[in-house]
Amino acid sequence: MLFVRDDSIVGVDVSEYQDKIDMKRLSEQNVSFVYIKATEGSSYQDVCFKENWKNAHECGPVMK
Repeated sequence: MLFVRDDSIVGVDVSEYQDKIDMKRLSEQNVSFVYIKATEGSSYQDVCFKENWKNAHECGPVMK
């Protein structure tokens, strides 16, 4: 089994629990990717998903 061993790959996990996320600031801090919570189970939808997705997309290729 091969694991990624490159410390330069940094990602974050975001959801409504972090409240408002400054995606631009994350993109300036060497963040390579963002995992954005959309759902949990079959009935819960994260109320911040659409805003987090839009804001990450607006930060350019580094956040996509």
